[in-house]
Amino acid sequence: MATLIERFQALGPSISRVLSASGSAGAAIGVLHHGKVIHTAGYGFRDVDPELKMDEETVVSFFLLTNAMTASTVGVLVKENSVSGLALGRFLDQRSLKPLGMTRMSVVHPEGEGGEENISEGYVALSDGSTTRIERPFAGDDKIMFGAMGVNSCVKDLLTIYGVLLHAAADQFSGGTTVMKDSLFKQIQTVFSAHTPTGNPTLLNRSYGFGWHRSQLPNQVGASGENKRLILSMPIIARGTNSTTVLYHDGNSTASQNWIILVPEAHSAIIVLTNTMANCDASNWIACMLLDTLLDSPDKNDFEDLSIIAAKKNVDMWKELHSSLEKGQKPGTTPKPLGRYVGKYWNNFGNWYLEVYLEADELRMAFQSDREYVHALRHYHNDIFTLLLMQDENAEIGRYPSTGPGPWLLKFVVEEDTIKGMNWNSNGVEMNIFRKVVLLFSSLYFQRNLQ
Repeated sequence: MATLIERFQALGPSISRVLSASGSAGAAIGVLHHGKVIHTAGYGFRDVDPELKMDEETVVSFFLLTNAMTASTVGVLVKENSVSGLALGRFLDQRSLKPLGMTRMSVVHPEGEGGEENISEGYVALSDGSTTRIERPFAGDDKIMFGAMGVNSCVKDLLTIYGVLLHAAADQFSGGTTVMKDSLFKQIQTVFSAHTPTGNPTLLNRSYGFGWHRSQLPNQVGASGENKRLILSMPIIARGTNSTTVLYHDGNSTASQNWIILVPEAHSAIIVLTNTMANCDASNWIACMLLDTLLDSPDKNDFEDLSIIAAKKNVDMWKELHSSLEKGQKPGTTPKPLGRYVGKYWNNFGNWYLEVYLEADELRMAFQSDREYVHALRHYHNDIFTLLLMQDENAEIGRYPSTGPGPWLLKFVVEEDTIKGMNWNSNGVEMNIFRKVVLLFSSLYFQRNLQ
C-alpha cells in the first residue's frame, strides 16, 4: 500500500491538469502533518516568459489570507490589554515575522522581477485558457485594506507559521500556558471558535470565526472563493471518513488565488498558492484534493472534471452577462449633453470619489482622479451609462472579474433636470450612493437631498 507521501506525489498529474483547465500559470503546494512538513511541490511557472518554475520559496500575493493574521494580532493586543502605537504591518513584522524567522514573508511590496528573487509575477486567465500578465497588486501598510490583504509569502514560511499556530491552538484549547511569550498567536480559542453560521442549515457545523471558515467534515469546504458561483453545489469533502473540524480561507486577488486548510486535530495544514486569477479557483480544488488524500477518503471527488465544468461556466457567464445587458437596454433614448455629467462624485463618508470627465467628446471615469486606470462610459439608456468590457479586455487591465450586471451600470441621479449624484452597485451586492460636488465661490460642498 502506498504511503501518504507517495499518494501526494502521485497527485502531480491531476494537479497539473486542474491548473491547465483553470488557466493558471503556476502553483506551489505544501502539506504539514502531525506537526511535520511531509510534502512540497511546485507546478507551472512563476514567470511564464522565460518559464521560471514555481517552488516552495516563490513569493505570492497573500491577500485575503491576511485576515487571520490580523485577527490574531488583535488577540495579542487584547491579551496584553495594550495599544502598540505601531502601524499594523510594522507590528506584524516585529512581533511575528522576525521572531519566527520568516525569511520570505513580508509586509512590504516584494521588489524585483520573478528571476533571481523568486517572486511570482501576476496573471489573469483569458477566455481561451491562456494567461495575460498584469502588475502585481499590493495593499501597503498605509492603506485601509492592509489588514485584509497586505502580506506576501511563500509556502515554506507559511508551513512554519501555521505549524506554530496549530501548536498554540492545541496548547490554549487544552488550557496550557506554554505559548511563546511574544508569539503572535494568542486568544486562539476566540479566533478559532464559531461566531457566525454560514451557508444553508446543516446537521454538521459550518460557521465563521475570526478570519477563518469552519467546516465539520464530511462537508463542503468552499464557503468563500470563486468556485461556489460556478457549479450547482460544492462537493462534499472527506466522504466516508471520521468527522473532524477543519478551518480554511481563500486569498484571492486580481493576480492570485490561494487556499489554506487547517486540520487542528491532526496538527495538519494544507497550503496552495497560485499566481493567477483563473477561470475557476484551482487553489480551492487542489487544496480539497490534498485534503481528500490526507484523510484517506474512500470516495474521492473528481476535481479535474470539476475544474473543467467550473472554468467553462465562468467563460459562459461573461457571455450571459453581455446578452442580459443587451436585452435590458431600452432603445431610442438619448443622454443629456455629456458635459452635464462631468464632475466629482463622493461617497457618503466624503473620503473617496469617482471623477467623470470628457475626453475626445466621450465620457471617462477615473477612481480618485487616477488617470492611469480609466474606464470609458458608454450610454446605456436614459441617464444610465455602462463601463462593460469583454472578459479578455477586463483581464488585460487587471480588474477583478464580475459577471453580475450591477458593477457595470452607473445611474446618474437627476432631480429637476439637475444631475445630483450617481448610484453604483460597485460590488454587485449593495447600491452605493455618490453625491456630485459643485464648485461655488472657490469652496466645495455636497449636493444633498439624495434619497
